[in-house]
Amino acid sequence: MEAVPSGASTAAPTSVETHAPTARAGRPRSLDPRRAGRRLGARIAARGRTLTTWLLPPLAVAALVLLLLARRHEVEAALAAVPPLAFPALVVTHLATLVLRSEAWRLALASVTGRRPTRDAVHGANGAAFLAGALVAPLALPVRALALRRLDPHGAPRPLQVVATDAPIAVVEAVLTTILLAACVLAGSEGSLPAAAAAVAGAAGLVLLLRWAARRFAHRPAARGLAILEDRRRRTPFVVLLGAIQLLGAGRALAALALCGVPVVLTDAGPLHAALGAAGLLPIGVAASPAGVAAAAGDAGGAVLAGGLVVAASSVAAVAVYAAVLALGLGARRVARRPVGT
Repeated sequence: MEAVPSGASTAAPTSVETHAPTARAGRPRSLDPRRAGRRLGARIAARGRTLTTWLLPPLAVAALVLLLLARRHEVEAALAAVPPLAFPALVVTHLATLVLRSEAWRLALASVTGRRPTRDAVHGANGAAFLAGALVAPLALPVRALALRRLDPHGAPRPLQVVATDAPIAVVEAVLTTILLAACVLAGSEGSLPAAAAAVAGAAGLVLLLRWAARRFAHRPAARGLAILEDRRRRTPFVVLLGAIQLLGAGRALAALALCGVPVVLTDAGPLHAALGAAGLLPIGVAASPAGVAAAAGDAGGAVLAGGLVVAASSVAAVAVYAAVLALGLGARRVARRPVGT
């Protein structure tokens, strides 16, 4: 019998433990080229959005200021020719378009939920959005959705649905602007019927495409934001309100140029309104109106720049008045609803 060496264990091993080799700390993982490419693309897109949102508007305003300084005397003479009561009239005109736009948006929201949100909530949310958009245009959509949710938490649609309601408004406005543009071009004998018809058909195609998307993706909650296009009861007043907005906007721009001494005719309303709408899509802030007016006139003279300034100033003033009146009204209603003694 063999002796067991001292210090050795007599217990037999019951199992064998195996350990897989572990990776060293800090060892780089293998990278997926496609995932890395997507991340790089997302970073570039984010940098681009930051650039267009925060850098381009001040650069555009600085360029506008330099241009105004170069033609200071012409601009001053054109602004001096504007009657004192004309500017308040332009502000009131734009204020009317803001009210009508809120009512059109209210119809779009009603088509989503089946019930109209309160006017206080809709106009209050739009007032905040108009004010934010006047400062930084991309802020308008998120501010509108958040403000509506805050003012009407029980009746407001989901945030994505609220954002989606802007799509029918934008597309219908594009169609109406194109119709106005085509009518003015034909009436002024500056274009052909086939070209005008093609422009209107292209804009109408956008509406049909959006209606197809609303039906194709009806199972998704966000697609409910397009419901106004399929709502027969609310669709007609929706289009009428947006049509009134286009006419008021075109008339205001035409009047601003005429007041500053720019020779215009009625058929100039369509091209002018279309140019202002296109310039408003650019991330250039308050420089959009002077840029749009100059593009429509094909000139950057002092009177034209003055007309663009009048359009921009009346827009900003109307937004400020609209937001201030709504803020005071909402504050007064909240105070009145408080129990006595609190």
